[in-house]
Amino acid sequence: MEVFVDSSAWFRYVVAGRSEVEERSHQGVKAAVEGFVRGGVRLVTTNLLLAETHRLLLVRTGGVTARAFLSAFPAPGLELVWSDEDLERRAVDDWIDPHGEAGFSLADGVSFAVMQERKIRRALTLDDHFVAAGFEPVVLTR
Repeated sequence: MEVFVDSSAWFRYVVAGRSEVEERSHQGVKAAVEGFVRGGVRLVTTNLLLAETHRLLLVRTGGVTARAFLSAFPAPGLELVWSDEDLERRAVDDWIDPHGEAGFSLADGVSFAVMQERKIRRALTLDDHFVAAGFEPVVLTR
């Protein structure tokens, strides 16, 4: 079994919340990741999402936390899918162009293409774009 992990979840996994709502999200994402790993569920993400998360961490928390995040990869139980020209073309053709009004980014489109190809239905995310694309969120609480 596989679950896709979005940058919104990676960010919230690393950063504790400043508000009660954000802290509940942080604890929920941490519990989900740890539960999946203990249960033998493979976590799947992309290099684009690692780049997105790294940038968010740089801007919001600084270089030390951002670098520590990157140093955690590769990790057991996690598969990192590298974007390439074919994957990006499918992202544009299948997700971005036909759903222009949805505002899907290239990272979103690549995520959806990976999920579609691997038949992954569930995403650990706080981003409602995954719901708009027809996937089931594991975490969608802000």
